[in-house]
Amino acid sequence: MVSTDQPPLDPGSPPEPGPPFGLGSSSRPGAGVTLGPSPATGTGRAIASFLAAVTLAGVAMVLLVRWSDVSSPVAVAVAGLTLFAAIPLAVSGLFAIAGRSRVLQVSWVLVLAVYVATVSPVHAVVGCGPTPGPADLTVLTANVLRTADDPAGVAAMVASADADVVVLQEVSPSLWRSLADNPDLAEFGFRSLDQGLVEIGPRSTLVLVMSKLDVRSARLHGLGAAGGLDLEAVLPESGQAVAFTGVHLNSPSQSVWVGPWRHQLSTLAARPVDGPGVIAGDFNATEDHRPFRRLLDAGWTDVHQTKGCGFGLTFPVDDTLPFPVMRLDHVLVTDHFEVLDVELLSDANESDHRPVLTRLRLSGD
Repeated sequence: MVSTDQPPLDPGSPPEPGPPFGLGSSSRPGAGVTLGPSPATGTGRAIASFLAAVTLAGVAMVLLVRWSDVSSPVAVAVAGLTLFAAIPLAVSGLFAIAGRSRVLQVSWVLVLAVYVATVSPVHAVVGCGPTPGPADLTVLTANVLRTADDPAGVAAMVASADADVVVLQEVSPSLWRSLADNPDLAEFGFRSLDQGLVEIGPRSTLVLVMSKLDVRSARLHGLGAAGGLDLEAVLPESGQAVAFTGVHLNSPSQSVWVGPWRHQLSTLAARPVDGPGVIAGDFNATEDHRPFRRLLDAGWTDVHQTKGCGFGLTFPVDDTLPFPVMRLDHVLVTDHFEVLDVELLSDANESDHRPVLTRLRLSGD
């Protein structure tokens, strides 16, 4: 009779399962199972971390370009599209999570904080509604390139805006002749091309300023390829004189024009701000361009910063892209004005820019 210390087997109980094939005990002492991510999972995390690092570095580079003195067309374009860096920034965050890299996740949070602090348009959602009450001044600016075949549409846009001062850029000879003869625009007693200040050539495209206000003085300035106009007009109710400047600055899309474009913005920034003033037109610049921000720091406010709803993108609105990507058209005012309303007109009359219409009130100060 053989004795054993093991309990008798229960014939009704199934045997305990053994370890899977290949993962059981080995004939070698100390051999066991090694737990951890499979090679495929480790490779996936490494790829995700790499993509997170690359996209995050790209966003950081865009922000650095935004803070730089852009000196090439590529840098100008990159800075102007800073808003859309939010897309790769979001993608890099997803990759950082997938890669489970604490360093990349912390880096992503830091870059996100910098992006929100410098780029996020708080004015797009906070206090952007119109302020009720009568306006002392209404200003319209519009780049009307490619509208020569629809002068009636341009005239209708200008007439329906009911603006006191209108600044049009890239006005062709045929468009100007049509506007000059349009009876719907007879209220504009001052039209810059009627003043003998400049002769428009057969291929010229000029800045045209029209005013319903009493104009005391007007002179040309040389800023931009087509120049522009400075004038002093008087508000009818208060008798307050306001300095107006209509501009169309050079497009920095070519290397030869980047320097002049920066010089033109610097020249505007160096002008003294002694009284109520308005600068309106196509600046070929956005708030993401440092030379344009220097102009704002010199005592000017973009009306969109205080009352513009949404991103206020004005260019391009033709078939070039499915939606506009930059705000190149601006109305800048001194702090003598309270901005009541800002509107981007939807009818661009075949132009590749959206017109900007704003209502202003003289500040109580």
